[in-house]
Amino acid sequence: MKPINPAPRAAAGNIPPHSAAPFARPPGKNHPSLTPARRLLLCLASALLAAGQPVRSAAAEAKPGTAPVHRSEVEAAERKQTFEDALALFQSKDYVRAEKELLRSNHQKPGTLGWHLESAGKLTQVALVLRQQYDYPGAIAVTRRAQALLAEAESFATPADGPRPRAEVHEMKGYLDDELLRDPDAARAAYERARKLDPDSVRARQALDRLNDAQAKDARLRSTR
Repeated sequence: MKPINPAPRAAAGNIPPHSAAPFARPPGKNHPSLTPARRLLLCLASALLAAGQPVRSAAAEAKPGTAPVHRSEVEAAERKQTFEDALALFQSKDYVRAEKELLRSNHQKPGTLGWHLESAGKLTQVALVLRQQYDYPGAIAVTRRAQALLAEAESFATPADGPRPRAEVHEMKGYLDDELLRDPDAARAAYERARKLDPDSVRARQALDRLNDAQAKDARLRSTR
């Protein structure tokens, strides 16, 4: 049997392994994760990943005789390096060190709803990369860890947070349930909760429309058998 060539390396404590069954379909050209609705859902995790700690001034990063490096470029490079270092630890199954490395550059303050959202977003990115590289048990383990952080997130909500961050918690949970764990019923429940918290949520509305369309199509197919 020819070995599977893993996908090119993209940018990603002891967590027990889980069944790899939900990951039977690696992403491809026509994978549902690449539909417009799912691209929109990915924006949440991507936006959270974009948060980073302040770094040295751009002038300090520039070498003598060269043009100063733009601050945003330095921050992006540092975030990318931190992610890749953490991803290497996840790939080696050193989950405790990997998570510590991944989350050390969090912009949000620990013990807040924002910190949990940011952390879950980064872990979601790691899970997607591991799945792309056919490491299904690792992807599931990291997904479960992201879900655990999301389950804790609302307990840190304050009146000042308002309903939107709480809705984002359930939007991300819905994404994990649907895209990574292949559990449309759990995903639908999460998106419904998000819509109750934020009736104007475009992400929740589009995701529910897609899930309901898929359910209706499946019902029609069963009825013709």
